[in-house]
Amino acid sequence: MIPNNTRIDMPDIIKKISGLGKKIGGFPLSEFWIDIGSPSDFFKAQKDYADISEIMA
Repeated sequence: MIPNNTRIDMPDIIKKISGLGKKIGGFPLSEFWIDIGSPSDFFKAQKDYADISEIMA
């Protein structure tokens, strides 16, 4: 459904699949989670994790 080497965001995938009449499921998470889909998000996640690690030590 998604061509190789094509960038697509999750909301667009959901819209595409929903538009085809397909079922969409989900899974609830209660753990810490952060999207690291961009370099700035990745660096923020590293800082957040370091901060959490200091608190937990």
